[in-house]
Amino acid sequence: MKKIQENRNVIWNIIGATTNAFNSLIFSIIVTRINGTNDAGIFTYSFATACLLYIIGVYSGRTFQVTDISNKNSDTDYIYNRIVTCVIMIIISIGFVLIKGYDIYKCIIFITLCLFKCVEAFSEVLYGIVQKNGELYKARNINDS
Repeated sequence: MKKIQENRNVIWNIIGATTNAFNSLIFSIIVTRINGTNDAGIFTYSFATACLLYIIGVYSGRTFQVTDISNKNSDTDYIYNRIVTCVIMIIISIGFVLIKGYDIYKCIIFITLCLFKCVEAFSEVLYGIVQKNGELYKARNINDS
């Protein structure tokens, strides 16, 4: 039974990683086709910067979290840590927009994409909890069961 769960974990991890890798490409194609190249340029720059800020949001927490087999830190500690890193991420993104002096249109796009990546960074800690418990397959869509 444990082998079946491990196989499910691997399969769902591959699906999730592959889907995540194509986000930028798919979003850029859609924005270019619908809004044109000028808006696509703003979107692509904002999305790329949000992805860089995402690194601050996750701050290698999941790697440390799932390898903490002695449970030195509780799941709550990891959640609090992620809240702090996500807040730092948002503060940096707001500061970046203010320093650059973007107009309201660019600010909205930039901050919205950073918030999107912030939610993604926070969900990563929850996936880490599920992964650490050997139940990563439960993170799939509830309608698939």
